[in-house]
Amino acid sequence: MNARILRIELRRTIAPWTALLLLAVAIFTVYAIRGPILRLPAAFGQEWVSSALWTRMLLMYLLPIVIGAGALQGMRDSRSGTVELLGTTPRPAWHRAAKLAGLLAGLSFLAYAVIFGIGAAQVVARGGYFSFAWLPAFLIGGLAVVAVACIGLGAGRALPSPIIAPVLAVVTFVVEAALYLSFLNSTFGEGFLPNQVSLLAPAFADPQTVFATTATSVDIGQTLWFLGLAVTGFLLLVVKSVRVKVFALAPMALGALIAIPLFPASPADDLVFDRAAAELVCDGPVCVTRVHEDRLAGLVGPGRETLRLLAKLPGAPTRVVESSAPASFRDVMPRDPATVFVDLQSYVGQHTAPADLPRVLVGGAGVSSCFSVQRDEPREFAARVVAAAWFVGDLKPFHAGSYSDQRAAPIAEAAWHALRALPEPEQQTRILALRQALLTCHGDALDALVPGIAR
Repeated sequence: MNARILRIELRRTIAPWTALLLLAVAIFTVYAIRGPILRLPAAFGQEWVSSALWTRMLLMYLLPIVIGAGALQGMRDSRSGTVELLGTTPRPAWHRAAKLAGLLAGLSFLAYAVIFGIGAAQVVARGGYFSFAWLPAFLIGGLAVVAVACIGLGAGRALPSPIIAPVLAVVTFVVEAALYLSFLNSTFGEGFLPNQVSLLAPAFADPQTVFATTATSVDIGQTLWFLGLAVTGFLLLVVKSVRVKVFALAPMALGALIAIPLFPASPADDLVFDRAAAELVCDGPVCVTRVHEDRLAGLVGPGRETLRLLAKLPGAPTRVVESSAPASFRDVMPRDPATVFVDLQSYVGQHTAPADLPRVLVGGAGVSSCFSVQRDEPREFAARVVAAAWFVGDLKPFHAGSYSDQRAAPIAEAAWHALRALPEPEQQTRILALRQALLTCHGDALDALVPGIAR
């Protein structure tokens, strides 16, 4: 009997159509607009955690649909004029409310899970690194879907007006967009809302690195907040008295009051470093992180060649190691005289062919760039190209994404001729001076290599 009632209820609700609409909007956003699948290295479908965070990002567009559908469904008894009739039945009101909420919230959650599953399937197909760090981000996003579905149902039951569904959808989108924009602005400066308020929305800013996962305090706070929201929505769906409906807002308020103090004050603390993903896996002197273990075999040859080229320097590096300190956790790449760091998350790391990688890595005499500190990219880029040419034997600009600035080409040409005109011992001295300048990120790198090159 219960299964039969459930099937009848399923035919009477808009829950299946809501789920299909959620899937359609999400797939269009991911694959037609293509933003989430182009944001390397943490694109949708690239890694488990980034797929979960991108699915959360999509909720900014999906939750207005969920709450609007919930409001429409919540007005069903009022529109059909059966409120008083159903109130005389012996079954408790929460029985019917639970079935209604379960169908809408359950199918909406299923659509959310399928969206994440599309990204997860791509990660599996690529043989990507697996851990359970994605689970909290995914489950809390699902809880947000359930909570908003319940709020929509409760609001539709409490305020059975034809305008309630569109108003709720628009207000939800505006509020979510405002919270997200404030969160995004605060990562680059000052948001117009405190970070604790911004975290009342489930969407984070675009994930920037594969070495990050959600902070425990954020997970706990958002769980309590969305649970309070869900309870308030369900109570509004069940209770009849206006006075009791006012008291039904208490779980939502209590959830917010507990959650907000738990949230970090700074957006930089919303995501934390995933040490398990950053664990090193080595083949001799060449190491990569666990998350990029599949790239180790292709890096061993270029890494050994890099160390061979650098061996002509006194105190030359002895290891090639992937940097696991992405931009959100550092000002510059790490620097260690004994180690050549390679950033496999950067544009260079993503797109440089293995045969060209040694030239890139010996640029700067094996030391990472100081671009984020010095901001004089053409001159440092020119110095790196000239240093690479000194080790390899010929001047050849290497592709380095946005740093491959045409302004550096004539500077590099002049610097290369000036360096080659010096005696061999002096050339090595200038290369060592460049190396020291980059190890400290003090001074002009090109002046350290070839003093007097015009700006």
